[in-house]
Amino acid sequence: MTFEMAQEGQAKHHSPAEQLTGAELGWGKPLQTWLCEQCDWRYITLPQETEKLRCPHCFTGALSRYDGALNELVYFHAPELVIPHSLPPERLEESIQQFARGIPFAPLDLNPAQIRKRLRPVYLPVWLVDSRVKANWKAEAGFYYQVVSHQDEYEQTCGEWVSRKMQETRTRWEVRLGNLEREYHNVPSPALEEHQKILQQVGEFDFSLIADYQPENLSGVFVRLPDRVPEDAWSEAVPIFEQNAAEECRQASGADQFRQFNWQPQFQDRNWSLLLLPVYTSYYLDDQQIPQPVIINGENGRLSGKRAASQQRAQKTSIMLFALAVVLFLVSMSLGAAGVLFPPAFVLAVVVIVLAFLLSAGAVVPVVRVWWFNRSQQLK
Repeated sequence: MTFEMAQEGQAKHHSPAEQLTGAELGWGKPLQTWLCEQCDWRYITLPQETEKLRCPHCFTGALSRYDGALNELVYFHAPELVIPHSLPPERLEESIQQFARGIPFAPLDLNPAQIRKRLRPVYLPVWLVDSRVKANWKAEAGFYYQVVSHQDEYEQTCGEWVSRKMQETRTRWEVRLGNLEREYHNVPSPALEEHQKILQQVGEFDFSLIADYQPENLSGVFVRLPDRVPEDAWSEAVPIFEQNAAEECRQASGADQFRQFNWQPQFQDRNWSLLLLPVYTSYYLDDQQIPQPVIINGENGRLSGKRAASQQRAQKTSIMLFALAVVLFLVSMSLGAAGVLFPPAFVLAVVVIVLAFLLSAGAVVPVVRVWWFNRSQQLK
């Protein structure tokens, strides 16, 4: 099914009066719709054995069954395209270890075994739009050329002036204009309000791996439903059309650079389709046993989330260092007393008491370091 849009940008919505089934909506299987009242994310899954599901986005709220009509949602039809989850287990392990490596006194719960145990495969939606474009365009085309000059320098070793050949690359700018008539396919546009934030977290996806949607893609997966319709997302697709057009015009002009690109486009025959992007979500527990969500690119393993150091671990380390300092202080006192009968013991007592002082001073370092790290994360 293709979601078509007329030239003036009005979408054709399906508005059934009654509740529809997953099969009737193109999903190919029975479905359940879920809502997280904590973060307001809405999902579609296969029927679950239990309704006690934790939201795979925030992990703090339990999912509630959505009993309203599907046509009351922003968009509820099956996608046309999907990029399957393809992350190798070893790449996942490497990403988790790299994420935790930079955290001083990382929580004990932040480890590959726990992250894998709580892993949830999720599909995130994105709109793809095809359109035929007609436009008049004008731009400044830049062409590289080489300039050869000579520079005289005094050479200390031979005591004379030496002329050196210098080659410089410059750009010649010329005005170019023309007509464009092209068809552009699979131009992405946000289907979620958080689209840009999520891309900043997990990076880009390889669109060459796009495949047709199959009902089997739903097995064990949460599908996030769109909260933006194509009419709302169209404005963010137009700049991508312009970038593609400018690059084609640059190539057609044979230019090395392009600037001041202006065009007057007419978009015709717009067709919209829905693509599902693969991510994994999981979480670790901080000192207060609060879930800290992480999100992982389902292709390349790029992992992002809040990085929280454990103040409890830091405090335990500080207590151990201080206790060791006290023990060394007592030992130094004993050595000092023994120095009355054996004078060399005084020297050893001085060394030990210096070590005790250094340990007692360093005992505050773990706590301060963790406090500073967590504060710097909050300021980001």
